[in-house]
Amino acid sequence: MQNSNNAKREAAEDIFYGQVVINWARWFIVAAGMVLILWTVEEKSQVVMGIVPIVAIMAINFYLHGRLLADRPANPALVGLTSAIDIGVITILVLFWSEQTGLASPFFILYYPVVLAFAFVMPPKVSIPFTVTTVALFAGVCVLAEPEILSSVTTVKALILRSITLAAMGGLAAYYWRTSLRRPAAKTVRSNGNGAQDSAAIA
Repeated sequence: MQNSNNAKREAAEDIFYGQVVINWARWFIVAAGMVLILWTVEEKSQVVMGIVPIVAIMAINFYLHGRLLADRPANPALVGLTSAIDIGVITILVLFWSEQTGLASPFFILYYPVVLAFAFVMPPKVSIPFTVTTVALFAGVCVLAEPEILSSVTTVKALILRSITLAAMGGLAAYYWRTSLRRPAAKTVRSNGNGAQDSAAIA
């Protein structure tokens, strides 16, 4: 029972401290998204259309920052929901923004910080399905926007390469999560072992 309570407490601490990583990753998305929108805009009227989803992400981040400052951090369900919204907003930009859609969209790079930060904070049993779903969504959106990319070896290779790098981003972060989780346990085992040896020496 005590081990179970310790595991739950450690998981809660991971979510509490890890939210900072997700929040800063989201600010990166906001900054990079604004730069890409202003860089690729073709008409002034498109600026408003592009800024609206970015403002939505900003609103989410302000809300989560406010909860954190008020000592009411988001729970795992809220972290998952807001990260899913991030992915949804990015997907909308990839699918509909200007004439650069699908594989040609520069907004695909915004998937990376979301997947990376999420996998740093959430356990692999949650982050790995999240990563797989994001990769599948990105690939599906690219094919939906431009079905003709499947007829070219060059574009198929580009799609596969981006999918692999996106999956690797989430996979490496999940591996780091597991590694960092094992270190305290290893230290505890070593300290207990040393303590037992010291007790035996004293006896």
